[in-house]
Order: sequence, then structure tokens, then C-alpha cells
Amino acid sequence: MGKEGIEFFQKTWVHLTLIILLTFGVYANSFKNEFVYDDEVIIIENSFIRNWKNLPKIFTEGYFTFVQEGFYRPISTITYFIDYSLWGLNTLGWRLTSISFHIANAILIYFLVRLIFSHSLTPSLSNSLTALFTALLFALHPVHTETVNCISFRKDIISFFFFLLSFYLYLRATRSSNDPPPLVHSLLPKSSLLYLASCVFFILGLFSKEEAIILFVVLIIYEYIFIPSKRGKQFLIKHFPYWFIAGFFLFFTFFAFKPTGYILGINISQPRVYPPGGILIRLINSCKAFVFYIKLLLLPTRLTVDYEPTISYSFADTGAFLSIGLLLFILLFAIIISKYSKVITFSILYFFIAFLPVSNIVPIGAIMAERYLYFPSLGFCLLLATIFTKTEEYFQIKKRKTLPILLTFFVLSTFLFYSLRTIKRNTDWKDALTLWTKTVEVSPQSWLAHTNLGDAYAKRGMYEQAIREYSRSLEIYLYAPETYASLGKLYFEKKDFDRAIVFLNHALSRRPNYAEVHHILGELYLETKKYEEAIVEFSRAKEINPFFLKAYLKLGETYLKKGMSKEAQKEFSKILELEPKNQEAQQIYKKFY
Repeated sequence: MGKEGIEFFQKTWVHLTLIILLTFGVYANSFKNEFVYDDEVIIIENSFIRNWKNLPKIFTEGYFTFVQEGFYRPISTITYFIDYSLWGLNTLGWRLTSISFHIANAILIYFLVRLIFSHSLTPSLSNSLTALFTALLFALHPVHTETVNCISFRKDIISFFFFLLSFYLYLRATRSSNDPPPLVHSLLPKSSLLYLASCVFFILGLFSKEEAIILFVVLIIYEYIFIPSKRGKQFLIKHFPYWFIAGFFLFFTFFAFKPTGYILGINISQPRVYPPGGILIRLINSCKAFVFYIKLLLLPTRLTVDYEPTISYSFADTGAFLSIGLLLFILLFAIIISKYSKVITFSILYFFIAFLPVSNIVPIGAIMAERYLYFPSLGFCLLLATIFTKTEEYFQIKKRKTLPILLTFFVLSTFLFYSLRTIKRNTDWKDALTLWTKTVEVSPQSWLAHTNLGDAYAKRGMYEQAIREYSRSLEIYLYAPETYASLGKLYFEKKDFDRAIVFLNHALSRRPNYAEVHHILGELYLETKKYEEAIVEFSRAKEINPFFLKAYLKLGETYLKKGMSKEAQKEFSKILELEPKNQEAQQIYKKFY
């Protein structure tokens, strides 16, 4: 490359254009995808986000039931209010928001990496390319397709956005002044403004998703690696606000504002227990998950919504033993390599830190998920990009002519592979039937995948195929209330009421506060003119979920059939209070009132 070519490729606007165009390009085929997976509960069926008058309720303990979230994430919820007010249920607009945030994260990574290099290294084309490669690897990596394609997983993207902003502004603030910036100053100098903004964005990140809490540890590790001269009293003063914010958030989340309510009938106030056997067993399996995630980042060939890891119960287990050994080797390597490359050391340690909140040492629900890699993958991308550019730099110094060409080919092939894999994976998220068909192919022992595939068939009236999938699901996991609920709903739609009642009662015996099942039972009793029983079931459904509008609607219809006009009016009025534009309630209200 000639001098003019090098100067052109060093221009920031060229890099940003590449990031934006390539990221938008690989996700362009996802714009027509439907809402899938958790989107149905959190967006499609969630009337709470359809009325701005409900917004103050996100600051109450009812938030968890209203929004159907197991953790307090109000900032992410606010984006649902905004998107619904702009787009309704048009998926194009929702996807545009998620992809835009993903692109913004890649751009922030680009500027963050450049700033990291500027702290301790002389700016060069190699450093600029490292920033570009890191951003592109992150933006194009297929492991992020789950987070981007499933709208209800957007919380990871938004939290990471604020995390990156806070990290970047902190580095800018500490670079602007050698003294610890004051929290309050009459004139608020530039460094103080940056520092204050960093703290604010840290708070926003935490209340988007709790994984942003790693920032206060990342800042400590960063300065110990890159700026060892700044340790001491100033170091403690400078980091104290981040420690305080993190501590307050933990207290607020786990003691002052604990989850209450139900999601699909699951009591979210109860602590999750996984896997069985206590913290030692969870630690062993976390090590295995760590190694699996590395493999997934390196070679993302078999992506799936629901992974099927084998649980180890002893350190003597071969998989556990090898995983722990590899993990310790990587940590040792990170310490040794710090003498030669601080960036590589930081990349590895960052990955470890970002992995901890999703490691299931503290149970979080799902065993493993691709979305859990959204934060940690930055460490992987920075490490890989650094290896690319430093190897190229070494070959240039040694004046090797053939090897740089081979390396360039390898780098371009990596980007091409990730891009094509992302484009292909987007098609798997086209709709529920496509997604769960693919998931069953990759994870044939997933009861969840078989149940959700059965639901997709049932919605298309393909009842035989649906029953086959539900039966397979129960063979794998006999306890699943969701599967019994789906079977009950299917037989209700087929007018086989006796079978429907059996399966619905099976579901309630395993999960008594299953609002959807109470609602289906109510519809069944309404259909068979057992109005008193229907009233009981609809009332129970809306008691469990106060924003379950279908229950209000059907309860109102039941009251009308019993000639209880005033009671029916109250139910329809409540619907219009919660969702003023609800057409069904409007039509009934105009007809009878």
C-alpha cells in the first residue's frame, strides 16, 4: 500500500463508514423477521408498554409482573414504550432500533480501543487497524445474532452501550487531568463533566441490565495494567463513586427492591437454583461453560437458542478437569504476556471479568446462551484483532513478503466467514416455526425447543405435528407445565374439552399461578356456558397479571352473557384505561354502552 493509500485508510471517517455499512449489510436480511421467542410475552402480549400513562409504574414493585421481567431493567423497558409509540407492532422499526444500538456499540468500541492504545502506546497505523478490526469483529460476529434478532434481548445491547460510554468517558476524564476530578465544582471543568457523565451512564447501564456492574472492576484492572503510576490515594478517591454506585445497585436489587409477581406463573421472587449440588458444582460447570464459550467465539458453526450442556458433579470428570486446566493456563498466560503486550493481558482479564455475571456461579436461570457473550466478546475481539495486527507488524519488521499476504488473506477470510454466518443465522430467526425447527435440529434433547415448535405448528392449525412435538417434549422432561398448557390449549381449539381440561389441570398442578392457563380454562367454561366457573378463572388470571387484557375482555363478555351489564362495563372500562386504543373493547363498549 502506497503512502497516499495508508493515509486514506487511517482516516477515522473511512473506518466509521466501514463499520456502519458492513454491520448494516450483514443484518439487512433480518428486517422482515417476525417477533419470536420471549418477544411474544414481553412485547406482543404486553399491554403495559402501549400506554405512556403506565410509565410511572416502572418505579413500583409491580414492575416485574407488568413488564414480565425477573430483574429490574427500567431503561430497557422505556425503549419498548418508545418503539411501540413509534411503530406499533411493526417489527421493522423495532429491529432498526436494535441494529442501530448494535452499530453504535461497534463505533464506541472503535473509539475506546484507540483511546486504550493512546494511554500507553504511540499512535500508529497498526493501532488504528486494531481498533477497526476489534469493532468489525464485534459487529459482524454471528454469536450476536440472538441478541440482535430477539427484540426482548435488546437489554444486553442497551446496557453495553451505556457501559462503553461510561468506560470511554472515564478514560477521557482521567486523561484530561492527573488529579482526581471533583464530583461537584462551581465551574465544572471538562474533566469533571466527563467524569460526572461517566457515573451517570454507569447508572443507566446498570438499570438497563445488571451485567454493566463489571465496570467498576474493569476500571481497576485497566489502570493496574496500563497506568500503574496512578495507584495510591488518588486511585481510591477516583474509583470510590463507581464502587458506591455498584454497591447501592446490589443493595437496591437484592434487598430493597426485590422481584415480586409471576412470569408465566413462575414466582420470580423465589431464588433460582441451578445446577443442583451447591456452589461447588456451579463453579465446576462454570469452568466448562467458559471453555465452551471460547470455542463458540472461535468457531460459531452450530448456533442454537437452547444449549444442552452435560452437568459435571466432580473435579475428576474429564471435561471439568480439562476445562479448569485450560482456564488456569489462560490466566497464567495473561500474567506472563503482560511484559510484552498489556493489551493482550487486558483482553483476557476483561473476558474473565465479563463472564462472571453470566457464569451461573450465582444462578441466573438459563444454563448457557449466546446473548450472555455480548459483554465478554469484546475481550475476545480485542485479543484477536491485536494478534492480527501485531503479527502483521512483526512480519513487516522482518521484511517477510509472503507471510503478510497469507495473514491478510486469513484476516479477510475470518471477516467473510463471520459475515456470511451472521447473514445465514438471521434467516433462522425469520419466524417461530423456522427458529424452533432449526433449534430442534441442533438441540434435539431440548424440551423447550420441542414445545415451542409445537406451539408454532398449532398456530398454523397443524395439530398432528404439534402433538408429536409436545409428546417428544414430555418424553424429555415430564414436569414441564408449559407443555401441558400448550396441549390443553390445542385440545380446546379442537373442541375436545375433556382432554383440554385434563392437560390444563396438569399444568396448574405444577404451576398454580399460571395466568394463561387460568385464562384458557375460563374460555373453555365460557364456551360450555359454565359462567360461574369462567368468572372464577378469568378473575384469577387478571389477579396474577393485572395487565392481562384478554382476561378483562373475556370476563366482560361472560358478565354480559349473565346479564350483569354494570360488572361488564367495569371490565371494558378497565381495558380502555390500560390501553385506550384497544379496538375490541372500543367496539363492545360502543355497542352496549
